[in-house]
Amino acid sequence: MRTTASRKSILMNTARFFLAAIMLAWLIARIPAEDLRQTLSQAFHQPHWWTAGIALTGLGLMAGAFRWLAILHVQHLDASPADVVRFFFIGQFFNAFSLGSCGGDLARVYYIVRRHPRRRTASASTVLVDRAMGLAIFVLVGWLMMSLHGGIYIGPKMRRVVAWLGMTMLAGGLFLMLLPIHTPLKKLSLMPRGLRVHLATRLLEALHFYRTHPALMVIAALLSTLNLFCLTAAAWCFGHSLLINRTFADYLTVFPIITVLSALPITPGALGLRETLFAAIFFGMGVPPARSVPLSLLVYAGGLVWSLMGGILFLSAPRGASPSFTLDELRSFASGAIESEPARETKRR
Repeated sequence: MRTTASRKSILMNTARFFLAAIMLAWLIARIPAEDLRQTLSQAFHQPHWWTAGIALTGLGLMAGAFRWLAILHVQHLDASPADVVRFFFIGQFFNAFSLGSCGGDLARVYYIVRRHPRRRTASASTVLVDRAMGLAIFVLVGWLMMSLHGGIYIGPKMRRVVAWLGMTMLAGGLFLMLLPIHTPLKKLSLMPRGLRVHLATRLLEALHFYRTHPALMVIAALLSTLNLFCLTAAAWCFGHSLLINRTFADYLTVFPIITVLSALPITPGALGLRETLFAAIFFGMGVPPARSVPLSLLVYAGGLVWSLMGGILFLSAPRGASPSFTLDELRSFASGAIESEPARETKRR
């Protein structure tokens, strides 16, 4: 059965890789070769903007790492800032280079659970909560900015889609945060062998624990905002290297939405999907694909630089500290981390 699942995973990942290649090839084929050559030639003469973009990307990622550190400390999970930063950037490495979705989050779960094997559920939930808090800020800011003046960049149909997406995600997050902890989830008997009910109960217990710590929510929101502003500023810098003369507010309107939609596990590293979104949305701002598609690739390259640093940290760790593993092994480990522990862990403190 495991062999069959592995083959299915390989086939799915291969299909996603080819989909990304097809989307990129289709986009590049629609760009006049001379326009693309001139854009790249101009960008090569703007190294200071590249450097600024890469530095801001790193600062934004550091804000994300310290957000996770704050969440770990609230759970009283011992981890030094240096270790958390190392685990976080190793996660970025897996996000950038793995064909599976959420490889970086699974790697972070692996490392933090190895450090706290007796508190597996709490350790694993920190990664989920960290991801959710960051995503919530992106959705909120993007939705607000798009609602205020995003209609001048995109058509009314796309604006409605963005508005409904934002409201749905915000309403879903608010529902989970306010849902009573003793909601009778076990009544959902259609779920096989109760596993999904079991996992849902654990995750709701984790959310209940975090919502009783308002100071953490404020700190996480501030660090998430810093993360968003730094990554948006990095995109703005990369845009200047391509002579895209749009304001920071313009980028802050569209970049969060592109980032949230790019998180959909359709292609590895969102390649092809992200470029399509940049081309479609920036075209409404008067930016041709000859500039918006290279901008998307530069944004990806900025993150790739820091992902490579995570790869170096992963490979340079002491023998046994960073064992090799596949994404299927990580998924099995993460499921076991939540599945094999007493359910009331978050309520004992």
